[in-house]
Amino acid sequence: MDEKAPRRLSFGQIKEIASELAAAKGLTPYVRGGIGMWYGKAPDVGSVLKPGTPYIMEEPRLAFLKRGSARVTINTMDFEVSAGSVVFFGTGAIVEPKSFSPDLEISGVMVAGERIANALGVSGALAGHGTYIIAETQGEEAEIVEGIFATLWRLAHEERRADDTLNGMIGSLLRYFQHIRSLRESSLETGQQADRLRFERFLRLVNAHCRQQRQLSFYADKLCITPRYLGVSVRGVSGVTAKEWIDRAVCTSAKVMLRHTSRQVAEIAYELSFPSASFFCRFFKRMTGVTPQAYRGG
Repeated sequence: MDEKAPRRLSFGQIKEIASELAAAKGLTPYVRGGIGMWYGKAPDVGSVLKPGTPYIMEEPRLAFLKRGSARVTINTMDFEVSAGSVVFFGTGAIVEPKSFSPDLEISGVMVAGERIANALGVSGALAGHGTYIIAETQGEEAEIVEGIFATLWRLAHEERRADDTLNGMIGSLLRYFQHIRSLRESSLETGQQADRLRFERFLRLVNAHCRQQRQLSFYADKLCITPRYLGVSVRGVSGVTAKEWIDRAVCTSAKVMLRHTSRQVAEIAYELSFPSASFFCRFFKRMTGVTPQAYRGG
């Protein structure tokens, strides 16, 4: 595969990888009719997601970590995800894996956008561009999630399966995930909830507009607050300045274009609204420690 060709995790690519893994390791995923699933023994995740490389999700997907842990950056935010966590990635989310523990086991499902809509009846927040949600299970919640995955796996393999039944089970999985998330959020104080929601909306706006807009006032206007209040709120929730989050998002966009396209550095600088290629190169080296050319060749 051409290193500079887009390596997006689409159904086509997952099916190709799945065929290779099935032949080499006897692992059989399910990829059919707008659904892709891994259940049971998980594949070598590092063979699908190369650590240090950002990927754009082409379809929504939900993963349940049964064992082990993973370090991953999602839309510029760093996370340590451990056993019992459920993670949702919406279309357009940018995921950069950092490392995986040797004992990592994952059950996962990716769903075409129209199936999300059919399963939930409405598109909902889960179908939003660039959405990501992480929720940690407690008590029997992990067993329930695992049970829904097992039932979905069996239904998908029925010879005369009914699509509406399959959609219903996908809807049950997604709704239960939302239920877990709402339980975790309800444990926060009202002020903490408001700040967290504002911060998440800020990040969604940044990932949508950072290529053209890097002024804090732009995002403050979108959130109907002052730039000063936005800065205080963002730093209070994350410990990082709002300007740093904007720079991280720009840097991630640059990484995606450097690794997944053959565009010249000057073209990328223009796409990201830098006044010159040299200005972009200085910014990129400050953020990463290497030049754009070195990152592309690494």
